[in-house]
Amino acid sequence: MTDQSIEKSAAEVVLEKAVKGGFVSVKSLLDSLDKASKASDLDARQKDSKVVRQAEWTKALDTIPMDKIQALQDNLSTYVDKFVLARFEVTEPRDLTTTEIDQLATEYKAWQALDDFLTARKSQFKDIVFAALNAKYAAQIEESSLIADTPPEQMPGELFSEAVGIRFKREGGARKAPSVNWDKLKADIPPEVWADVCDQVKVPRQIIPAHTDFTPNESKLMDVINTGDIPLETLRQALVPGAWTTPRFVPRKA
Repeated sequence: MTDQSIEKSAAEVVLEKAVKGGFVSVKSLLDSLDKASKASDLDARQKDSKVVRQAEWTKALDTIPMDKIQALQDNLSTYVDKFVLARFEVTEPRDLTTTEIDQLATEYKAWQALDDFLTARKSQFKDIVFAALNAKYAAQIEESSLIADTPPEQMPGELFSEAVGIRFKREGGARKAPSVNWDKLKADIPPEVWADVCDQVKVPRQIIPAHTDFTPNESKLMDVINTGDIPLETLRQALVPGAWTTPRFVPRKA
């Protein structure tokens, strides 16, 4: 059985529901058609490859050169003593001496190096957690213990440290709502059916000749679909899947 026959079979099921009044809006119909279309989403399947997952781990666990680690260790161990405890006091507005300006600048350079490292390390938390979740879900899909039409990197999940009481969560990542490519739909259906789908406004002759403007209307599209005048496969081919949203990395206290 080809992918096309699978999609048509799924579309026929959706059409039966639409005819029976199972859908109350164009959005709900498009959502169902969107799910049927994902069965042939090769791009999503390609993202499941082991090569990609291994590359994610390499990025997530990329090591810092030893010389930088040593410099950071020295900086961390001396920062509080050298700068925080030994800081000069400014109890009221006043001009700073050259020595104080130099001391402030020296501390800023030390702080900047620590901040750069800690910011980079914070981003690695996300990379490591997301790579682990991707590998976990991809393995489950390969073993058929998880059936999903969502790429592993878009699936929500979490890693939980019971000992420390921290949950590393991945939230969001779903698709945005699908939409209709009205130009394609117009090209694929008879003009009289297109007219039924649209709001019509007759424009009298002014500078340009008199004509009728057609504006697609989702409610009217739903009515026409229920009459069977638009084959559901035609509508499916005009479907524009919603873009994937960006997952959020959210560490939480348990």
